[in-house]
Amino acid sequence: MRMNSQLKYPMKTSYLLYFPLVALCASMSAGVIVSESFEGLVTDNLNGTSADVFDAGITGVTGNWVAATQYNADGSLAASSGNGAAFLDLGDYINDSRGTANGIFTLQVTMEITAGNANGEWVSFGFLKTGISAGETFYDDAEGYGTSLLRADDPEGNNNYYVGPGTTGSNSDPGILSGVQTFTVILDLSSWDGASERGNISFSRDGGTTTDFYYDFGGNPDFRYIGFTERSVVGATLSNLTLTQVPEPSAYALVAGLLGFSAVALQRRRC
Repeated sequence: MRMNSQLKYPMKTSYLLYFPLVALCASMSAGVIVSESFEGLVTDNLNGTSADVFDAGITGVTGNWVAATQYNADGSLAASSGNGAAFLDLGDYINDSRGTANGIFTLQVTMEITAGNANGEWVSFGFLKTGISAGETFYDDAEGYGTSLLRADDPEGNNNYYVGPGTTGSNSDPGILSGVQTFTVILDLSSWDGASERGNISFSRDGGTTTDFYYDFGGNPDFRYIGFTERSVVGATLSNLTLTQVPEPSAYALVAGLLGFSAVALQRRRC
């Protein structure tokens, strides 16, 4: 009986440590705060539809798309001779994260131009500031920040990344872009102090593996919205939009502490 009791307690200890670890790791992995798969119908307009995921912590807004008529619910863009936007309102969620450990966001989407042959035909993706409307582009009234742009024709020398606002500030040409592109914009506001540190932004087109362009902000941009704008697009598709927030470093420290405590406790039980 004594031997059975000794065997039982290590098992009990391991279970008591296991479940908090599982719960904590699950909460850490739930970093996606907004996502959209664009699985609606081509016959339906994107405007007024709800994002697939819209975190409950983003308060004071609806989580519904505001979109021009050329944006369809299946992620396709109908031919248009004008300009138009589609965006989600995040309220003050990102702006209020400035200077905090969880003020790091990764915005990602896959885009493809399916028709057209001019560099004046394009779709853009990124953050948008207060004032944007469904009939505008990111450069109208300088309303875009962290913009990635895909052109129907992209000769060498045309910029594809714009820090903003709009087309002002720094910009970059990562080379000729064509076909399906997965753009990633990483916004890091964790070091913001309102004075000498204003955060930074980086751009990539390979899922975030390689940084094409990096920039330190000199002001205090407004990150109210995320979404798309387009100019004279003949045809395009949008898919797999996600906005991910990095968990607080304290969460990682807590996991490391629990793992260390678990190892020590189990080792003592074996002795």
